[in-house]
Amino acid sequence: MIDARTAYDIMSNYISKNPDDYIINMAETSDDYVFGTKDHPSYGNMAVNKETREPYIIHIVDYAKYVDAGDVREIDMRTFERL
Repeated sequence: MIDARTAYDIMSNYISKNPDDYIINMAETSDDYVFGTKDHPSYGNMAVNKETREPYIIHIVDYAKYVDAGDVREIDMRTFERL
């Protein structure tokens, strides 16, 4: 299981292939860390699975199931320590 900062670093590195892309916001579900990105796919959001540490696209319908269940917590990225 990974923490929020590690997931942020994984996603930041993953999207760095596109120099115009960046993370806008971040949330946590029981299974994933979910990211809003500037160049997000039209059918979902980017996510990092807590167990596998793999970035992937979470379909908007799948994310909505977490929202409907009340299983989404927003993360304030400003609380991360700046290096």
